[in-house]
Amino acid sequence: MKEKKRIIGNGTIIKIINSDLRISENNKSSNNLNLYPKDIIKQIKTIYAGFDNEFKIISEFQNFLNSKNTNRSPRLISAMIYLFTKGKLEREKVFELAKTDWRDILFLAEYDKNKNQVRDFNSEFGNENVK
Repeated sequence: MKEKKRIIGNGTIIKIINSDLRISENNKSSNNLNLYPKDIIKQIKTIYAGFDNEFKIISEFQNFLNSKNTNRSPRLISAMIYLFTKGKLEREKVFELAKTDWRDILFLAEYDKNKNQVRDFNSEFGNENVK
């Protein structure tokens, strides 16, 4: 633990009580999607509940998050989920486009064809529409 720049203590995690926070043993350096805003996780689980795809999609996002620091924005993740759940783009295309230039994802998800912002994924799902 740190207090500003000064180390005030250290420790070892011996037990994880909340299993949602567990990081897989083979990838301890992963950025854990389960630590993102709850509305993101809820949206994935609502859409894919009961399907094997739920775990596949979470794994795809984990890999995406770990590929570059710029991929770690909750806003970007929310925009990606919106695009492939609303049938705007195939999931594979969304990931491909996000890896090429994440700004394209935000533009496609948040703006209409007249370049007016109609959604803001800095807000929770269900509250993303701009009034």
